[in-house]
Amino acid sequence: PELETLARKMPIWADGEVPVSRLDTARVLLEYLRIYECSLKEFRDYLYFDTRQEERDNRGDFEVTPFFFSDLMDEGIERAEIIKEEQTVVREALHRTLTLIGAFDRLKPLEAELVCMQKFSLDVRNAAALTAETSACMPRIWNAKDVLRDYKEDD
Repeated sequence: PELETLARKMPIWADGEVPVSRLDTARVLLEYLRIYECSLKEFRDYLYFDTRQEERDNRGDFEVTPFFFSDLMDEGIERAEIIKEEQTVVREALHRTLTLIGAFDRLKPLEAELVCMQKFSLDVRNAAALTAETSACMPRIWNAKDVLRDYKEDD
């Protein structure tokens, strides 16, 4: 459900006509990364303009409360550092995520084999238990008197 929710927020899957499955995880995450990096690039390109607009909105009337160029530069530098850090971390995080997901997919056959082996071991254990119960009853069966073993006793 989370993958489908994320996919429906992106243009390719937004119309709902293209189904999303677990096998589309890498495609959805790579598309999300592409959109995120484009947004970061756009924000970096218009960094000082956006910073100035936000400061103007936060301070109210720009003429009454002066906003100095040095304040704009300081705020812009802080935001640029955050953007740079995001750009370096996001690709590595996605690479690790895709590696982990790929490992899970590659190990699916091994997991299936382990489940089969676990069920087989239960079958062997049940067979051994039945054999033990049967062997415990065998001496009593061998000593049972039946028609062929009944001897007539003399009165």
